[in-house]
Amino acid sequence: MTSGDMTVHSELRDGAIHAMCRLVLTANGPEYRNREWVDRDALVRRVGYTYYTQDFAELMYRELLWHDSKVKSVLPRLHMRTAELGNPLAGLFPSHCKNWWPLVEDVFSSPAVLKVQRTTHSA
Repeated sequence: MTSGDMTVHSELRDGAIHAMCRLVLTANGPEYRNREWVDRDALVRRVGYTYYTQDFAELMYRELLWHDSKVKSVLPRLHMRTAELGNPLAGLFPSHCKNWWPLVEDVFSSPAVLKVQRTTHSA
């Protein structure tokens, strides 16, 4: 690129940037990450079109237990936490509870949570 001259890559010009990025829910809030990195990272899980990290799952699990599994009570807390951390993407959390239930089901049926439940019930 020379001064006064901007070159736009064909991927950006064609609007294909969405194919190169994924929105990932993390404990620090939503983040855009490179698609190839997301596909390779063992700590990122996918439910439908929603990607989330293990630290987000742990945070959501704790919040849901604390709030009697009421997603409507947890959403404002996630937004507030993300805003307090200065994440400008706080508004990109799914906004309707129906979008959260597949994620909640995936977290609560994960091997790690099932293991905790088994040890808790056997004790």
